[in-house]
Amino acid sequence: MRIGKVIGKVTLSRWHPTLAGGSYRLVVPLSLADLAGTPGKPGEEFTVYDELGAGIGDLIAISEGREAAGAL
Repeated sequence: MRIGKVIGKVTLSRWHPTLAGGSYRLVVPLSLADLAGTPGKPGEEFTVYDELGAGIGDLIAISEGREAAGAL
């Protein structure tokens, strides 16, 4: 699990009905230095699926791999 900061939202031109209720957010992962308050080199942005409604500037926990697939 990683911590990331939401920096934007992704707008889809087409989507499947099973995706209703959630949205895609553009997130930059934070390093330990970033969390400690010393800005470091920013990580590479990636897209996450959000069902909880995080806004721009919010810190979120990001599940990856087996933990993320377990809910499905």
